[in-house]
Amino acid sequence: MWDVLSGDFDVNQNPTVVLKQLKKHTKNGSIIVFHDSDKFLEMLKQVLPEYLQYVKDNAWETATL
Repeated sequence: MWDVLSGDFDVNQNPTVVLKQLKKHTKNGSIIVFHDSDKFLEMLKQVLPEYLQYVKDNAWETATL
């Protein structure tokens, strides 16, 4: 079961806020939900690269489920 909902589904949300919340709630072992829809693609493009760098900086691994 996931424990962090990315917030990428809210097109009215500011990407900076989404990223801040992701960083706040992610811990080692977290399962994060991102949505792979054209509707949310712009948010992902803005949030995902910096978020993945954050994960890498914390020496955590990623995987898809």
